[in-house]
Amino acid sequence: MAGTAAVGTSTKLAREDHRHPTDTTRAPLASPAFTGTPTAPTPAAGNNSTQVATTAFVRGELTGVVPAGTVIYAARNTAPTGYLKANGAAVSRTTYADLFAAIGTIFGSGDGVNTFNLPDLRGQFLRGWDDGRGIDAGRTFGSEQMDQFQAHGHELHYENTGAFGGSLNTTLNTTNLSGIMSNYAKQPIQLAGYDAPRFGNETRPRNVALLACIKF
Repeated sequence: MAGTAAVGTSTKLAREDHRHPTDTTRAPLASPAFTGTPTAPTPAAGNNSTQVATTAFVRGELTGVVPAGTVIYAARNTAPTGYLKANGAAVSRTTYADLFAAIGTIFGSGDGVNTFNLPDLRGQFLRGWDDGRGIDAGRTFGSEQMDQFQAHGHELHYENTGAFGGSLNTTLNTTNLSGIMSNYAKQPIQLAGYDAPRFGNETRPRNVALLACIKF
């Protein structure tokens, strides 16, 4: 077949074996493969039709699934793709623009111009922000608290010899024990049938260490 075919308007189907035998610029109709860098219109956010999803559309939808500023804990010692270690580091406001838009300078302003600080969650437990409820009143969002033990009192009893040789059970409230029981009052209390007491430089519950990360 020679010559140049004109574009027709017939509604009849074309057979593949009728195409020009030397026309290699077009893929067979049955082939689903694309070559080169094909483009397509980007669907609107939230579109769930059969329209082709571009890479721009997919990225936008994934960003919405896990928004910047979301904190996760990973069972690994490196941050997953798309996350940074929540270690208080100063990072670029431009490179991590979405994260900067989400948290701003709540956890530190970095150099004040080009960087901002990530939250530093290393070695700390998280507590839900009170947000006006009154349980942890006066807390500023993003602020830290030192460890604390609630104020309380104990009764300490000791036996002393009474005036008539009997046993006298006395309650010590604010009695100064210096020189009498000071060595005993400072000792750990251990009761039969219980585990040995544990002491350290903080009050804490049983826990496991994982890596805190933040989505950028």
